[in-house]
Amino acid sequence: MLDRKTPPPYSQNNTFTLLEPHRVSLANDANLFIIEGGEQQVVKLELVFWAGRWFEEFPGVSYFTSQLLPKGTKTQNSKQIAKTLESLGVHLEITPGFDFVSVSMFGLTKRIGDALSLLIEICSSPTFPEDELVQSKNIFLQNLKVNREKTSYLAGTAFRQHLFGKEHPYGSEVNETFVDKITPANLVAFHDVHFKHFTAFITGKIPAALTDKITEVLKLLSFGPAPEHAPPLEVSGNNRITLAKQGSIQASLRLGKVVIPRNHPDYPGLLLANHVLGGYFGSRLMQSLREDKGLTYGIHSVIHPLKHNTYFVISTDINKEHRDYAIEEILTELKTFRTSAIDNNELTLAKNHFLGTLFTEINTPFAHTEKLKNIYLNELGAGYYQNLVDTIQNTSPSRLVELAEKHLHEKAMLVVSAG
Repeated sequence: MLDRKTPPPYSQNNTFTLLEPHRVSLANDANLFIIEGGEQQVVKLELVFWAGRWFEEFPGVSYFTSQLLPKGTKTQNSKQIAKTLESLGVHLEITPGFDFVSVSMFGLTKRIGDALSLLIEICSSPTFPEDELVQSKNIFLQNLKVNREKTSYLAGTAFRQHLFGKEHPYGSEVNETFVDKITPANLVAFHDVHFKHFTAFITGKIPAALTDKITEVLKLLSFGPAPEHAPPLEVSGNNRITLAKQGSIQASLRLGKVVIPRNHPDYPGLLLANHVLGGYFGSRLMQSLREDKGLTYGIHSVIHPLKHNTYFVISTDINKEHRDYAIEEILTELKTFRTSAIDNNELTLAKNHFLGTLFTEINTPFAHTEKLKNIYLNELGAGYYQNLVDTIQNTSPSRLVELAEKHLHEKAMLVVSAG
């Protein structure tokens, strides 16, 4: 009989095991990673192009090139493309980012093969119709107008602009001036140069025949070397920027700085330090500004790792009249964190929450692929996540103080408020 008075024995798994990818070098020199897993008869095929904002000559070109890929090819218009995908039950998703552009198809294993030729056509021969570009521009500008009414958008945009520089691809804003200048010819030129270098990932229930078909079809894509671009970084340092917004009773705060990249030996410990500070509901910033002082409904901190730079940022919204007080309280928490070691109970709680969340992030084969993509695209090494787990497990309170002193000093923070 089950003894309900005795809890089950506790065991902690410290082994972070990802599905083993099978790597195929295609005839056009591109790489295909095959990740087999799951019980459902579904497949996701994703092409990751080196075509993000990092490579733009001026802001907006990567975004609009990506958005217009499925809006017309040499043989089909946007309605025909949408109808074909719908008839096959295949979902197409295109995600432009700071560094990469992802083009993915998700559908039943038995139907995905029928959509491959259309995927190749979308990626290799888009026509960028002018009427579709006009419509996409209008939607973008309307959304921009709405976003500029939000203090959170204003603070976030200003933070990146002052952190990296207004001309830097990580800091620039796609504004009306840039949008107005973009023409179909700009998109064609960007596509011809930057949609040549890609890596493919296929995940799910993958029969051998489908693998062979995908391998053959991907050979049809033109492939070229990874493009190079190295814009200057203009780190602004510990400035204080205040943006006034007429009629707003709320202020949005952003405090942060450029920090070390993912391949730095201090990075795992810095992730844990961030988690203790503001990475979950039980964090120090939540306890201080929400629970103790009632200044905000929520505050969090995060480390944003990008391909070429990484930054730390604390974000919150508060009543405008408490702006200065809230900023000083945040800086005080940062100072306390780097000068006084936390107790072991607080550290253990943060470690368990961080690692528990990390392990729950790999509950599907598609989630495994996200981790494998991160390893490959950022050249982190196969043991990256296991090293992350091991380092966090062995991080001591004194080590966190050392990391905070080196990387999260309150006097080095850029402080931006909007409202």
